[in-house]
Amino acid sequence: MENEDGGGRENRRKSLRQSKNSGVVVGGSVSPRRNSRNRTTSPEDEATGMAKRLSKQPATEKDGCDEIAKRLPERLFATDRFPSERVNMYSTVDFLLWVRDVLRGTPEMELLLGSCFGGLFRIPALRLFAGKVVHSMMTRQVVTKKKYEMWPVFGGKPLRFSLVEFGEVTGLPCGEFEDGYSFDYQLQAKDDNYEFWGRLIGRNRNATVEDLMAMVESDPQMSGEKKLKLCLIVIVDGVLVATLQKPKPTLKYVKLLENLDEFFDFPWGRESFMWTLSTLKPPPKVFGKLEDPLGVFCQKLRQQTVKTVGFPLALQLVAFRCVPRLASFVGGDDSVTIMDYPEKAMPLHAGLSVAHIRKAEHDPLLIVEPMLEISGDHDDRWGLWDDETYDKKVDYMVQLLKNGHIFVKENWLGGDALDPLFVYEEKPKTPKRKKNLAAEPEPIRKQRIVLIANNISQAVKRLQQKQLRQSKKQYPKIQPNYRGKSA
Repeated sequence: MENEDGGGRENRRKSLRQSKNSGVVVGGSVSPRRNSRNRTTSPEDEATGMAKRLSKQPATEKDGCDEIAKRLPERLFATDRFPSERVNMYSTVDFLLWVRDVLRGTPEMELLLGSCFGGLFRIPALRLFAGKVVHSMMTRQVVTKKKYEMWPVFGGKPLRFSLVEFGEVTGLPCGEFEDGYSFDYQLQAKDDNYEFWGRLIGRNRNATVEDLMAMVESDPQMSGEKKLKLCLIVIVDGVLVATLQKPKPTLKYVKLLENLDEFFDFPWGRESFMWTLSTLKPPPKVFGKLEDPLGVFCQKLRQQTVKTVGFPLALQLVAFRCVPRLASFVGGDDSVTIMDYPEKAMPLHAGLSVAHIRKAEHDPLLIVEPMLEISGDHDDRWGLWDDETYDKKVDYMVQLLKNGHIFVKENWLGGDALDPLFVYEEKPKTPKRKKNLAAEPEPIRKQRIVLIANNISQAVKRLQQKQLRQSKKQYPKIQPNYRGKSA
């Protein structure tokens, strides 16, 4: 009887194990498993789930790195194969210094500092020195479907350049455009559209920004309001929306100046960002016209100079904000803003060099803040876009960032590999030692001793001659008296 009970229990346990393999035990009974293929998940949920699972794996494990790399955006240039040319920025920060000097101490300057453009004059001057940062960030970006984001990867760590970051570092308004507005539209050259132009600038419809500056400097009787409006055109067309090597006033911006309140309320941050981003990342593919936009853009970045429009130094400001190691190479005093900078122009090529970029990138303690948060009070749609393109690879990358994943270079695949591989080597610092004369060959040592002896002998002679001249001045020779003796 006991054997039968034991055999029965054993059979029941086997049956239960088999049931568990094919279903789920619920309250002593077995319910069939749900078919996972019948469950529907959104792309965002799928990316989030995968990111959470993989972010728990150590980044140094090859399998984990390979799995992550397959789901991340690919590089524009392969890792450590970046060209190192320079950018030709049409934007000129010197125009801000000129406006500061022209309006300093006037009510118009106070109005300007209190407007949406005031933040430009509070930017640390040293962070606006042009160097290799902008070009380096362009070559280190990954390729995405995003229309309004750029993602450089610095030292294996991604950072975002979007309208949010642009607004945070410039202080410019980044609200929505008016319905139907396009940043690249231009007013037709009709007499009606030039009516206010004629009153503000004159008959010359081909005037340049430098012509406006000359008007302000040559007319001491010019009203403060007119001077301010001309200075605003200098800021917009010369710094923020610079699209020409020799900038000219834009008709639609001049027309907008007819009402100063409307001019200050315009979302200049969004306008400037659109122009800026247009030359910082690869253009979209156009069938029949531009079949290989990535190849064309890579070739462009290998040219001796790369043309950029808008305000590309905003990308440099974001890099300094997100990568403290880069900012540490700037040095100087960050409290010296555009308003306090003592010079009338920025020095040429005084920014960070390629060596600075590489040293920061290979720092084992490198820290990169991937995204900036919106600060201050803004409209609900500040920094956002209605027509942004979804990219599951970018969404996956963002989920990894939120889950605390530590990115490494091995996470990033692909990219143009035509440039030579750069291998970073830290040069050890060796203290300078005094030369050991005893270790030198006999002839060289004798020559060196003779030379030192001659130098000492000449020095002694010069010292003796100097002392003799001083003694003659101090004790002049007494002239004899040749007159006859007294009687």
